[in-house]
Amino acid sequence: MSIEIINEAEIFIKAIFLGVFLCVIYDFFRIIRRIVKKGTIITGIEDILFFVFSALIIFSYMYKMNGGIIRIYIFVAILMGVFVYEEGIGKFVVKYISKILKKCIEVLKKCFKPIRIVFNRCKNKKRGALVAKERKEAGKERSE
Repeated sequence: MSIEIINEAEIFIKAIFLGVFLCVIYDFFRIIRRIVKKGTIITGIEDILFFVFSALIIFSYMYKMNGGIIRIYIFVAILMGVFVYEEGIGKFVVKYISKILKKCIEVLKKCFKPIRIVFNRCKNKKRGALVAKERKEAGKERSE
């Protein structure tokens, strides 16, 4: 084989892995969304930032590997990587990692519940003392 064909094959294979990488990054956002509920505006902003990030990564990849020449086979390879990931482990990654992280958060909340109760009691006592002090000072001002 000629060196050019080997080089193009290498670019193609790396582009497939780039598609998988971008899917993994997007799955990270999807997992966070399942754990922390956000509004549609925040979700939209996250999506826009992801797609800007993806575009920068793809075009910097093209510039580095191909001198900035846009080749359709690179986009095909990236889409192949996305398809392979989503049809392979991608279906399970978000679902199960989200469940595992939610369970971990529940366990941590249970572990820290006594600490939170003590903290809230201390905070409420301080707040009560401050309110009593303010009332006392307000009473002095009225009597003067």
